[in-house]
Amino acid sequence: MNIPYQRFLRNTVNSFTDEEGFLLPRRFSDRQLDSLGTTQLFSWMANSPAGCCLVFSTTSENLTFQCKRFVPTSKKASVPLGQNDALKAYGRPFDMTDCFDVSVNGTFLAPIPIRKGCISVCLENPNHDQIMVKLYFPLCHPVLIKDLSSDRELVYVPENKKRFLAIGDSILQGFMAQRPAFGLIPLLESRLKLQGINQGICGFQYNESILEGIQDLGDFSYILVALGTNDWNFDPDLQSIKDRVSSFYSRLSKLFPLTPIVVLTPIWRADLTEAKSCGTFSQLCEAIATEAQRYAGVHVIDGLAVSPHDSTYYADGFLHPNAKGFSSIADYLAPQLERFCRDSK
Repeated sequence: MNIPYQRFLRNTVNSFTDEEGFLLPRRFSDRQLDSLGTTQLFSWMANSPAGCCLVFSTTSENLTFQCKRFVPTSKKASVPLGQNDALKAYGRPFDMTDCFDVSVNGTFLAPIPIRKGCISVCLENPNHDQIMVKLYFPLCHPVLIKDLSSDRELVYVPENKKRFLAIGDSILQGFMAQRPAFGLIPLLESRLKLQGINQGICGFQYNESILEGIQDLGDFSYILVALGTNDWNFDPDLQSIKDRVSSFYSRLSKLFPLTPIVVLTPIWRADLTEAKSCGTFSQLCEAIATEAQRYAGVHVIDGLAVSPHDSTYYADGFLHPNAKGFSSIADYLAPQLERFCRDSK
């Protein structure tokens, strides 16, 4: 049977349906997407459904849906995808391994490759027990689905209306976690029992463009911001970084005066002892913390203190955590976030 599956969506801001009836979950508002459309990379990544999922209960043992890729276009984009500084500065091929993820009663099945056409999922439920299913969308590839169907009823599960918002770069988006459910935001979501809106964007720096219309998203239990590692790479002037950080938190704190804003300074990276034009890595982290704490309701967590200082916890050996690395960071970070939420009540 075909299912009106839009009501099963979680961790989304809204959704887009094309002329063929394919649906794309969205984690940014229309105003944010328009503001972020100045570069093709940001437009592409902002349209990816990182963290978005479908949640339902069923006695079925199979699930099918149609899938196709979505190619975002922006008339405002002044920087083509292949010419973005973030991709060039990375200096190596980006591992864009991606898939759908499915969990049944909290146990993950084999990853489901992205492909055009019909995708079938065996839920490994031969006895037709009542099971809880989560279908996670890919991390970095914009894909659309339609015609979600099953041989048995899919039942709506009441959702937790409490949410947190997370703003960041490729690390927060979940790059190189290998599987959508193993990135930082889904892991925090499960530990904190909140819906998590993942607004991580590959290559992003401190930039107020992401705040355009952000107040339209509603209320959050807290807002997590994890930016800065790209600023260290690309901005040669530390004072310029300070100014952008200060402007960012000045605006964000005015937009959400009653919401705890938690700043995670950049996590460990293997090249942190190198000197950049803007200064050392520690100078960058200290500058972010100092500027952010000028504003009421803004709290700082030391990213170096919550992240492993061991390259085996990083998929590329130096910057992007793997599943083990994200799990370790979430274990340290979740209790601190809970404390900020509790203390603000």
